Amino acid sequence: MLCFGIILRHILYQKKEAMFWYNFETHNFETHIGWGFLSAFYIASIFALQVI
Repeated sequence: MLCFGIILRHILYQKKEAMFWYNFETHNFETHIGWGFLSAFYIASIFALQVI
C-alpha cells in the first residue's frame, strides 16, 4: 500500500509540474481550477496514506 502511494505521488507530482508550466504558458484558467481540485485530492490522499 505504501509503495503504491509513493508511485502514485510521483506520477501525480510529475503531472502537476507539467500542468503548471502548461497553464503558465497558455493561461488556461479552467484547467488550472481542475488541477486545483486534483491537487487538493492529492494532498488528502497523502494524509490518508500516512494514517493507514
